[in-house]
Amino acid sequence: MFFNRVVYSNTEKSVLEVYDLLGAKVTSIPIENKIGLKTISLDLAKMASAEYILVFKNGNNRLEKKIIKL
Repeated sequence: MFFNRVVYSNTEKSVLEVYDLLGAKVTSIPIENKIGLKTISLDLAKMASAEYILVFKNGNNRLEKKIIKL
């Protein structure tokens, strides 16, 4: 299980997407659009051991984070 905290400063559509290193989308999680602090959880149990790129999108903002599942 992976947890990440995000602070929303607007109410635009938000999504957390997970990509493998070849650029294929593994999963996409829509996120509730409310201003404030959110904790996002992602269950990695069904995913293969590999490196992944998490991409958080909110309006024109984009945050990327690399994770490694062992």
